[in-house]
Amino acid sequence: MITMMYADPGATLATCRIALTGAENRSFTLAGAAAGSEFCVKHPSGDIALLVVQVKSTALGDSEAGFVTADMTVWPAG
Repeated sequence: MITMMYADPGATLATCRIALTGAENRSFTLAGAAAGSEFCVKHPSGDIALLVVQVKSTALGDSEAGFVTADMTVWPAG
């Protein structure tokens, strides 16, 4: 599951757990995500991660590839 966090930056394990309750998205487009955007992700194993977009470059043409760099914090299940 994945959900974008719209609150103030600095999501925690507790806020990710709340945000992921009832989440149904299994993918998310980065088109609307700017640098600093935060995503909470839950793996089927139960691990929860906070993904913070650091740099995003949008592809300008078919021959140019866009890219994203991010930081990730993972909280193991259990």
